[in-house]
Amino acid sequence: RLTNISRQMRYRDVDEAVQSVSHLVDDWSGGTRISASLETFNQNWSRRVMGQGAITLLITDGLDRNPDDALGIHMERLHKSTAALLWLNPLLRFEGFAPKSHSVRTMIQHVDHFLPIHSLQAMTDLTASLAKMQTRRDTKLAEWQAAARRASLATDLMPADKQEPAYAQEKGHTV
Repeated sequence: RLTNISRQMRYRDVDEAVQSVSHLVDDWSGGTRISASLETFNQNWSRRVMGQGAITLLITDGLDRNPDDALGIHMERLHKSTAALLWLNPLLRFEGFAPKSHSVRTMIQHVDHFLPIHSLQAMTDLTASLAKMQTRRDTKLAEWQAAARRASLATDLMPADKQEPAYAQEKGHTV
C-alpha cells in the first residue's frame, strides 16, 4: 500500500528513519502491490506534486504481489504526468538480470531510464545521472522495452491456461 513517509525520513540517522517507517507501515515486508500503489498515487497525489518538470523516481524490484491488467494503464498515466520517469531497481545489480516477469515487462515499457539502486556507488551514479539528465534512452533499456512489447503481444495471443505465472518465473522457480 502507498504510505507517505516524508516526516519519518527527516531523521539524519538512516537506521532511525527506517525503524520509524517500519512502525508506520502496517504491511512492512508484506510484498509490493505496485499496481494498486500507482493507482492511489495517480488519483490522490499526481496533480499535487507532479508539476514544473518533475522527475519521478520509482524504486521497486518490479515484482508485483497482486499483478493485474491495469498496471500498464497506471504506469502510462504516471509516465505522462512527469518530465522523466526513472525506475530504480535493486535487481539490476545481478549481471544476468532480464525482464522476465509480466509486471516487469509491463512497467519497463513506460520508463525513460532504468537504473540500479543497490549500493552507495549506485546512489552516487544516480546523482550524476540526474545532474546531466539527457533525453536519449539507454541502449539496453530500449532492447528490453522492445522485447517486453513483443512478449506482451505473444502473451495476449496465448490461451490463459498456457501462460506461466510471472512471479515464479522471475524468482527462478518452475511451475
